[in-house]
Amino acid sequence: MAIADHPPPMALCYFNDCDNAVFPGLWKCYFHRSRARCLIDDCRNQVYARRLCVRHGGKRQCDVDGCDRNVRNGNRCSHHGNRAVKERCMAPGCTKFAHERHFCVSHGGRRQCKVPSCPTHARRGGFCCRHSHTTAPSPREAPAKKKRKSSASPCTSTETPMTHTMVDIAVVQQEEAKMSPRSLTILSEFVTTVDLTSIALT
Repeated sequence: MAIADHPPPMALCYFNDCDNAVFPGLWKCYFHRSRARCLIDDCRNQVYARRLCVRHGGKRQCDVDGCDRNVRNGNRCSHHGNRAVKERCMAPGCTKFAHERHFCVSHGGRRQCKVPSCPTHARRGGFCCRHSHTTAPSPREAPAKKKRKSSASPCTSTETPMTHTMVDIAVVQQEEAKMSPRSLTILSEFVTTVDLTSIALT
């Protein structure tokens, strides 16, 4: 029984933690086709800057002596970088953080409740939690809605009523516009007005 030949092992991408097959004619996969490798021998990391990876100097080091961390903020790492320092209370011997006007809440760095003789500091709208519900400002009155001008009813008209004579002329002019010149000549021999007084309107 003949033993089947095993295919040769497939070459994998050069970079670390990449199991993709190499792209034909290259030493890296299709995903890393535009990436360069570090100049240090046997280093399988990608280039970060200056043809070096981060580990071998592609990123600047912290300026503090003896620190080999990478720069994060300015010229220093995140450990030695400038951090925002909270202000302390200005009262003598107080180690609390300042809340307002350079003082903590206990030493005047707060707003007092607007209710007289209330020692609690304000929380909402100038009042403490207890008085913010009982002395809440009255809601503003809603502005009066403007009344819309009612449009005239289609049944009522403000125009001058048309007389029967005006209706007669309008009907004749409308019909004449539709007729040919020969028809107008024949029509001129007849009375073209209509007596609407004899027609009962429904």
